[in-house]
Amino acid sequence: MIIKDNKSSHLDEHLKNNSEISSNEDKEMLENIKVTIEKNKEIIEQNRKILESKKQEEATEE
Repeated sequence: MIIKDNKSSHLDEHLKNNSEISSNEDKEMLENIKVTIEKNKEIIEQNRKILESKKQEEATEE
């Protein structure tokens, strides 16, 4: 039979809490990455439209 002393149960609790905090931080980081990716997609689309209109302007000038 294994008897846990107070220190080891405090350690277990501490590790559990750290795991939960880490998991929440990971979720938050992933959410931030998703938001950044979406913003970058929008910027890429805007740049694509600008480039296309510049190409059309150049074609019209020639």
